[in-house]
Amino acid sequence: MHLKGLDLNLLVILDALLTEKSTTRAGQRVYLSQSATSGALSRLRDFFGDQLLVPYRQKMVLTPFAQTLVQPVHEILANADALISKTRSFDPATSTRLFALNMSEITATMFIANTLPRIRELAPNIYIEIVTHHEKIPDIIEQGDVDFLEVPDFMASQLHPSEIIFKESFVCIAWSQNKFVKKDLSAERFQSLGHVTTRVLLKQDHLGQQLLRKSAIKPRYELIVPVFGMVPFAVVNTDLIAIVPSRLANYYSRYLPLKTFPCPVEVDGFSMMLQWNRDRDNDESTQWMRRVLISTLSPDSG
Repeated sequence: MHLKGLDLNLLVILDALLTEKSTTRAGQRVYLSQSATSGALSRLRDFFGDQLLVPYRQKMVLTPFAQTLVQPVHEILANADALISKTRSFDPATSTRLFALNMSEITATMFIANTLPRIRELAPNIYIEIVTHHEKIPDIIEQGDVDFLEVPDFMASQLHPSEIIFKESFVCIAWSQNKFVKKDLSAERFQSLGHVTTRVLLKQDHLGQQLLRKSAIKPRYELIVPVFGMVPFAVVNTDLIAIVPSRLANYYSRYLPLKTFPCPVEVDGFSMMLQWNRDRDNDESTQWMRRVLISTLSPDSG
């Protein structure tokens, strides 16, 4: 379809270019070669009479005009997707739809253990992609990059609908044979023992610093790992301890020789939210997946 000389299929490529600011990454996003994406960019430049993307300090940046296109193009594509969705009903038993889910490593583990078997039973032909974007939250929902975003309540966008999946709290874990930790964990012992913690982004404080920012107790962080799943394995066969989300502790305690203790210092919990784009709120497939995720990721789901 053409509108005033513009092939509307180019809008999909334009959206990718405006988001990625790279012909290579934009091409990967829309499954085109780099040369085909460059050709599309050339046609878009001719149509708009603007360079759209220009080199600056060894990277590509948007021109001022291109910056004005970001939101309108997103909205056009989101509205088109919503219109198409209204013309077809969703049958999970036969659907081949792809769902992109942005989840933390912990919730992804719960998803694989609890949700995936249910989805395979109800919708054996759909596709799932689990991604983890830490730096784009909550932009990835606004841009429609994923169908669902798992996000703490304090980071959720106020512009898009969301629902509580579960309330998260923190506990301490230690190896079941840790000779320094018996039936309880005192504040003094908590501070004297070495800790394992997680740092997801190099330029941010690690989890221990974030959780104990208001506390006078400053433990020794002897091991910092990049993902939560490494923490339980790190305390086994050592005298290290760790503060972890209670759901992670409960899950790994089934398979590893761990013991769990209440944190002897105050650590604030939070609500974990499931969020989706407002333009997909009435989409049947979105509603179906939302029900499955909420029912299987809740604390009582196993």
